[in-house]
Amino acid sequence: MINEEKAAIVIQKWIRLKLYRKRWFSYFRRRREAAAIIKRYYRYYRRYNVIPILMKLRKDSSALTIQKVLLGYIVRKKVQNDQIERTFEVSFKYFEKLKKELQERSACKIQMTYMNYLQKKYAKQQENLK
Repeated sequence: MINEEKAAIVIQKWIRLKLYRKRWFSYFRRRREAAAIIKRYYRYYRRYNVIPILMKLRKDSSALTIQKVLLGYIVRKKVQNDQIERTFEVSFKYFEKLKKELQERSACKIQMTYMNYLQKKYAKQQENLK
């Protein structure tokens, strides 16, 4: 009798395990099927609603990106040209100043040399008169 009870218990355990596994796999199969249905509807929705909007945004953003790059290039070139012009202006002002100073010095030297020449000439004339 004890063996029969043990055998009955083993059979009951086995049957309960089979039923539990059957319910468990059925639960997961239904979840997988539900997920597949949701995926299918989401793909349909995305194909006909989301993707066209994204494509339009992508085209618009591509045009905006090109515009931004070109505008940045133009502004950088303008700034670079302005810097070059300012550098040339500063350099020209500096060289103009040097040129003016050199001319003034040269004029002073010429005047001094001419004054010395006149003084020597006058001194010779005074010597000749004596």
